[in-house]
Amino acid sequence: MSPLSDGERYDPDDPEQRECLRKAKCYVDRTVDPPVIRMIKDDDDYEIVGWVWLTNYGELKANGVKVTKGDGYFIYNNKKYLPGVYYLIRRHGREFLVSEEFLKSL
Repeated sequence: MSPLSDGERYDPDDPEQRECLRKAKCYVDRTVDPPVIRMIKDDDDYEIVGWVWLTNYGELKANGVKVTKGDGYFIYNNKKYLPGVYYLIRRHGREFLVSEEFLKSL
């Protein structure tokens, strides 16, 4: 197997990518077509436990995050979020929903 690299095309059947996602060392960037793998800077304090994607067309996709769809937004934990990709992060036992831009800055 070759080493995993940032921007590599996402392949759900790739065991190296599955392991990387399981250990929350990378995430799937679904804002590009085809989706690609993005690496997270090495910080063992963070764990990605879910994601939400509200497209600009109003389509809501979620995995591991319970949200309610509104008109042009979605609601998580009584807070409204605009279209975009968000990740549910667990750190020190607490969970936070953060934007993809914030996740990239970690």
